[in-house]
Amino acid sequence: MNISNQQINDFTEKELKISYWYVAHQAQMLAIVKILLIALCVIFWGYVFYGTINYFFIDQVRFDRAMSQLTAGYGTARLQDFWRPVQLELSDIKVMSSGANRYDFLVFAFNANKNWAVASIKYYFTYNGQQEAGIEPKIYEAFILPGQEKYLFDFGVEFSARPTNVGFEVVSIGWKHISNFEQLAAEKSLFTVSDIQFVEPSNTDSGINISKTKFKVRNDSVFNYWEMGFYILLYRGSDLAAINYVVLPGLASGESREAETLWYQNLSTPSKTEVIPDVDILNEKVFRQIEGGSGEKK
Repeated sequence: MNISNQQINDFTEKELKISYWYVAHQAQMLAIVKILLIALCVIFWGYVFYGTINYFFIDQVRFDRAMSQLTAGYGTARLQDFWRPVQLELSDIKVMSSGANRYDFLVFAFNANKNWAVASIKYYFTYNGQQEAGIEPKIYEAFILPGQEKYLFDFGVEFSARPTNVGFEVVSIGWKHISNFEQLAAEKSLFTVSDIQFVEPSNTDSGINISKTKFKVRNDSVFNYWEMGFYILLYRGSDLAAINYVVLPGLASGESREAETLWYQNLSTPSKTEVIPDVDILNEKVFRQIEGGSGEKK
């Protein structure tokens, strides 16, 4: 009887052949699965082992070497300038006569930071005989912009003799980080000083010789200012002969103004005169808003 296409016990001949093949090769299939699983484990743990070795003994060494190069030399300076300011450079104290029994105390300060400004430094000077004379130290406050150099001063200190053992004390100093100072300075610190003239001393009714320094300043920025400070420095050769500081009232954008400062001492014509603007462009309070406007620009 032909039974090739008939079902036996609900199974076809094809299904029986497949079942027979599976039973006959079951051991080999299990062996192949085991081999594949073992291979996957070897690959996985091999990769873990390689990653561990690479991290601790290859990549870590490269990383440490790169960080050492970054924090060496120029890199260190840049990191320090970004994360913390370099301290101010302060000169020795200079004592200058500014008239009869009047003296100026000066300390030259330089802020070497490119991204840090001294938003506020409070300081005072001391000298021998100050306490005995019942003179209280006067505390001054100043700012120093990034890269700026300026004199910290106490002008016209009256004393019967030239003060000795003059000291300089910093009460407090506040730093402010600035990331775009060069751009701000290019926009806001645009002042032109011209027509600097020294006027020889003339006698007054009191017998005091008074000389003058005249100059002209123009605000070339688009900003309006409430007031502007200026250092006036007189030199004999390379030596500083006299120093003064004046504050001018508000100066609008594009405005020019003539100014002068008086010297209450007998001064000869200096070999060089410097007039240096001193405006805290990082302090929004120095900018004057125009009438009817909401901004600080003209």
